[in-house]
Amino acid sequence: MVAFDPKITAHSIARMCQRRIPDWQIELALRFGKRIYARGSLYYFVGRRQVDKMEKEGYRGVEKLEGLTLVLDPHAKVLLTVFKNRRFLDRIRFKD
Repeated sequence: MVAFDPKITAHSIARMCQRRIPDWQIELALRFGKRIYARGSLYYFVGRRQVDKMEKEGYRGVEKLEGLTLVLDPHAKVLLTVFKNRRFLDRIRFKD
């Protein structure tokens, strides 16, 4: 179950369509993704460990979610944008 249901901006819908990221992937990222507060935003990142956890819970075909990143406004609970980058977690941790 997702902790909250974020509002989705037109920008994030456009990015989901451009990058072929369906709603069910967003829901799984919100449920299983690693939460990171950085640069004034809330990020949900799906890495290898999160994919393994999904597979243990019975989800199949989720390996393509690795690298999925959601960017949310932590105060308004709005999904700002969506992208995939497997190395993003390293970049956000070590960037000022």
